[in-house]
Amino acid sequence: MKTISVTVINRFANITVQFINEKGTALHEPVLIEGMIGKTVDLTKEKTITDVITEIINKKYLVNHRPTDEEAVLVEAAGTTVQYKFEGTLFLESAPTSIDFGIKKIGLFDQKIEKPTYDNPLKVWDNRGTLSQWTMTATVEDPFKNQVDPSKILPKALQYKVDGGETLLLEEGKAVPIVVHQHQSPGSYNISDSWDNGKSGLQLNIPAGSIRKLGEYQATILWKLGFTP
Repeated sequence: MKTISVTVINRFANITVQFINEKGTALHEPVLIEGMIGKTVDLTKEKTITDVITEIINKKYLVNHRPTDEEAVLVEAAGTTVQYKFEGTLFLESAPTSIDFGIKKIGLFDQKIEKPTYDNPLKVWDNRGTLSQWTMTATVEDPFKNQVDPSKILPKALQYKVDGGETLLLEEGKAVPIVVHQHQSPGSYNISDSWDNGKSGLQLNIPAGSIRKLGEYQATILWKLGFTP
């Protein structure tokens, strides 16, 4: 009997595709793409890859690095590993478009109105790799003006009570820090939750005799989010 030796050569190998954030933490399980050794694979045409990228982007991440030769990744005999790197985002997720202090009767004494109603919550999203502090400021772009006679103004009527009790005057053209916060975990932080329970929020302060004309008054506030210095 003659023994015949047969050598089996594997013609295929895997490309391991990883998806990580700024700190190297996996955002998704690695995806394996099989290919012929010595040939190339265009990752931009692999649906499993593009689906994962879309899924991560929908979680509010940005792609900041793609594999070298993404459209022609070489399949090596020992296997190939490539990475897509993403960065988290910090942004103003939601803000009120309307805040209403309601209809009030003006008397002979100073009047302070709190807990106005609003349409949308004031929310900040943060899923950065390092959850550092951020600051929210409020700027009065246009002070309270009578809608019939815009010459009648309440220039220093808006205030903001910060969590802790201090009250800040919101002045025209001046960015006033109203919240300094650091997320404890990635996701959304709703500033206006503390408005609802009265711990903080906008206040309307009307000194006695400051209303020169009755009617509807409107003002414009700019909310701005930034990194804490």
